[in-house]
Amino acid sequence: MTLLKTQAEAVEIQGRRLQCLMCAHDAFHRRKTHFDTALTAGMTPSWSENEGYCLICDRCGYVHGFVAVRQ
Repeated sequence: MTLLKTQAEAVEIQGRRLQCLMCAHDAFHRRKTHFDTALTAGMTPSWSENEGYCLICDRCGYVHGFVAVRQ
């Protein structure tokens, strides 16, 4: 995707290489995100404080969202 200015890279999650759910590509752009939407309005405050990030497929642009749970 030419609109993203970061370098796409392979990503491993729990020892497994991630592939895009839409096109099976394996290079992604990483972005931090916030869950300040109506979706989180009814959730517990401890969940909504977790940091989140998105991995955007370099080929098709599909956005994979993840919550980074604080330990």
